[in-house]
Amino acid sequence: MQLYIETQLESPLEKVAKFMAGVQKELDSGVLDSEVSFQIEYSRHNLKKAVESYPGKEVKKGLAAVYRKIERDLSSDSHLLQVVWRHLSDEFSSQYTHYQNIIDRCYHNCGIDFDFSMDNLQLMFVDVTS
Repeated sequence: MQLYIETQLESPLEKVAKFMAGVQKELDSGVLDSEVSFQIEYSRHNLKKAVESYPGKEVKKGLAAVYRKIERDLSSDSHLLQVVWRHLSDEFSSQYTHYQNIIDRCYHNCGIDFDFSMDNLQLMFVDVTS
C-alpha cells in the first residue's frame, strides 16, 4: 500500500517534489543549509518558480484527480478507499511539512511560501471526497 500511495503522491506537487528531492540530496551530500540557495539549480528563483506553479486551486484539482483514480482502482471496496485516502492525506501532509522545513532551513526570510496552509490542505482533502 505504501508504494501505491507514494506513486499517487507524485502528481499533485511534481515540480516541487523533484526540486526538494534535489535539495535534500545536496544537504545529504554535505552542502550547508545556507549554501544551497547559491547553487544555480536550487536558487531562490527556481524555488519560487516551482512553488508558484502550484497555487491552492491547482493542488486541489490534482488531489481530485488522484481521488478519482483511486476511486476507479478501488471501486469494489469503499472501506479500502477510505483507508488509502487517509494514508495518502497523512503522507501528503508529512511531505508538505518536510518541504516547509527545507524552505525554512535553506531559504529563510526569502518570502517564498506555498499559497495554502496546512489547514487549507486538510480542507482540500475533505472537500475532494464530498
